[in-house]
Amino acid sequence: MMFNFPWSNVPWAMWVFGLLNMVLFWGLIILAVVLVVRLLQRRDEPSPRGGEAPAPRWEDQALAILRERYARGEITREEFQRMQEDLQASPRP
Repeated sequence: MMFNFPWSNVPWAMWVFGLLNMVLFWGLIILAVVLVVRLLQRRDEPSPRGGEAPAPRWEDQALAILRERYARGEITREEFQRMQEDLQASPRP
């Protein structure tokens, strides 16, 4: 005895369902690749939601410390300017 489904006499239905499955499969594969690439590109960037920022360069750290010392009054203006020139003229590691 043969089962009579509504689509049993319509061979194009198999083509349509096969095409939809193939498009869905490849769409998911492409989406996964795009998400992985984006994740790898943004790994070193700071998060806009307040994540850790990349470490500042050593010149920036040294100048920040120097500015803090000048702001607290630990060094004079002449010392600040001399040390700032020394830091800017020193070779970078």
